[in-house]
Amino acid sequence: MSEKLFYLIPTSLGADNFSSQFPLLNHTVLETIELIWVENPKPARAFIKACNLSRPIQDFDLRDIPKVDDTILNTIEIEKSLMGKTKVGFMSDAGLPCIADPGAIFVNIARKLGFKIIPLVGPSSITLGLMASGMNGQQFVFHGYLPIQPVELKKAIKSMESEVLGAGYTQIFIETPYRNDKLLPFLLQNLHNKIRLCIGINLLQNDQEIHTKTIEDWSKDMPEIGKRPAVYLIGK
Repeated sequence: MSEKLFYLIPTSLGADNFSSQFPLLNHTVLETIELIWVENPKPARAFIKACNLSRPIQDFDLRDIPKVDDTILNTIEIEKSLMGKTKVGFMSDAGLPCIADPGAIFVNIARKLGFKIIPLVGPSSITLGLMASGMNGQQFVFHGYLPIQPVELKKAIKSMESEVLGAGYTQIFIETPYRNDKLLPFLLQNLHNKIRLCIGINLLQNDQEIHTKTIEDWSKDMPEIGKRPAVYLIGK
């Protein structure tokens, strides 16, 4: 009986410098994989097309994440889809799967069904931002998306600030691109002037920007990030 393999398939951070973001193994896996669960089919198809595979796009069995409702995944459907398969995977919208997405549920189901879990190499805005920030890379916390409502957002920001000033852990978070220009002024208003903030914008793209400054210095020269993908880090 063939070994059952479940691949975690990274995708690119934007269209620039595409080929340099992935090793050959990733392309080899995509040439032969039977089924891929995806966050959204449209970016998944665009990514696969950009890989210039010999396999036509219509050959791929790409499936939307099945949901019982807005918050609960249909685990029974996921289990059924894996039955009889030996080479399947999960693909995120951008970057590494299972980070700030529901991929962990697929991993747990696949493991329960006897699949060997194989994470593939690819880009991560979180680790790239941390590398370039000049902040503590020994202890750090990733928060995903912060709350939207101002009261809850302020609580989250002040909690992260306390962690930076106390334990010294770097705090990392992301935001939906269309809220970037609302988030930055809020950070500047609610963080201590001497806290450092790093913003990594459009990482791995030709117009990539990575800047680390104190809140005081950011306030003197606040950029417009616009709808470009960005990762935020705060630290000492």
